[in-house]
Amino acid sequence: TSLTIPALFFSLFSVWNLYLIHQIAKRVSESQALADYSLIIAASSMSLMYYARHLIPYDVSMTFGLLAINFGISTSPKKKISTLCGGLSFLCFITYNGYWPLAALAMLLHVFSASTRIAEITRKAMVDALGFLIPAVLLVIVASLSGVNLLHEYRVFATTVSQGSFEEGWSLPFEYFWYAEHWMFILAGALALYAATVGIRQKNRLSILFSTGMALIYLCLLIPSVFLHAFVVYGRLARQMMP
Repeated sequence: TSLTIPALFFSLFSVWNLYLIHQIAKRVSESQALADYSLIIAASSMSLMYYARHLIPYDVSMTFGLLAINFGISTSPKKKISTLCGGLSFLCFITYNGYWPLAALAMLLHVFSASTRIAEITRKAMVDALGFLIPAVLLVIVASLSGVNLLHEYRVFATTVSQGSFEEGWSLPFEYFWYAEHWMFILAGALALYAATVGIRQKNRLSILFSTGMALIYLCLLIPSVFLHAFVVYGRLARQMMP
């Protein structure tokens, strides 16, 4: 009879995402000050926080994606880290399918962030993929036992993401951030360009990877929308770029 408990449940994930952004920034930079600045910017972001008042799974999915990144950029060579990254990426995808670029980014960051040796990259990629695929296959089997063809349902569902204009896929993320963030969009965009420029100049591996990651998420929205006409881009999809 009351929405208080579910409201508290979902809003906690919105707040947890701020903490995870802080932890990721701290792990990447090894700087408490930079992590604190990241937290302030994230907490000031309207697009990251306005779903705190809605009973929908977007922030829950983002939490799993950010957890996957947090563990994935660890320098630990242990297989359980790779498995955990893959499993959390699966939870990100299955909680809200529209955040598949964030799940893919987490897995790619894990594979390429800490090592340049081909053998190590291959091993991490295989274990990472298994961590994603094993629960996915189990879910498909359980669903089929219940009389549901999950793969067919996903194919049908994908065709329904068509409200709007495919041609606006390239511009909608920027328009969305402008209306949602205003001056914060200008600040975050300027800082992102500065970080990417400095990272490339100093050959900072993680800075380059995160800059590439942001571009990857944008391309994952642009190409299926503008060129393939597979799905329309919405604001809730574009906000994956903000963390």
